Amino acid sequence: KKLIETTIKNRGAELLLPENQMEKNSFVRTLSQQTIPTLAKIIEENNLEVAGSEETHIKPITIKNTKRKKTVFNLKSIIDFVLKKTEEGKPTKYYIFDFKWTTKPQKRKKELEECKELQLALYKWIFEEKHGAGCVEMYGYYLLKQTKLLTTYPYLLQNAAIEVVPQPKSYNLFNQAMESYRERIKNLKNGFIEEGEDMPGPDFENTKFFTKYLKESVTAKALS
Repeated sequence: KKLIETTIKNRGAELLLPENQMEKNSFVRTLSQQTIPTLAKIIEENNLEVAGSEETHIKPITIKNTKRKKTVFNLKSIIDFVLKKTEEGKPTKYYIFDFKWTTKPQKRKKELEECKELQLALYKWIFEEKHGAGCVEMYGYYLLKQTKLLTTYPYLLQNAAIEVVPQPKSYNLFNQAMESYRERIKNLKNGFIEEGEDMPGPDFENTKFFTKYLKESVTAKALS
């Protein structure tokens, strides 16, 4: 019931309008008769337990400089569904599912194929910051409309509802994205705007503030 309510809320309030009652009934029927039973089967066959749903995590993102760390913003994430596996003598492992209602499942599959699943990588990183490095065993997209789990993790008990998407290599996607972000912030502070591929940088006159900032920066570097 909670999954149905959450999914309706995420899809949009239009399903709650009286004129959309028929569409809402069809939507609820798909979830209750196909989506949820399939998810329950995956959980049962792999001896998993529910650890949480709609988990909210907040992590300050910082930029380092020569003097101190500065909080740039607070990163907030809400993880749809967390499962766990507990085995005697072994640390608890967690499985993160991100629910998606989409008419374009190939988009999510392509993200995994091209190592661009930044949202999932963010969930993994922020969850492990709280629960310990390496505790997330797998993550994936659970497509509610298609009743299919897309994941790069090959060790679940396979059935028709699970599609393992191969990736060309394994690396820490979130850390790579954050390093890229920090580098761009650093460049902006130093007065540089990186040009993208086939996209020239902006052509504009320097403002008085920018000219003053650039002059002070050059003077400070020369004195150091």
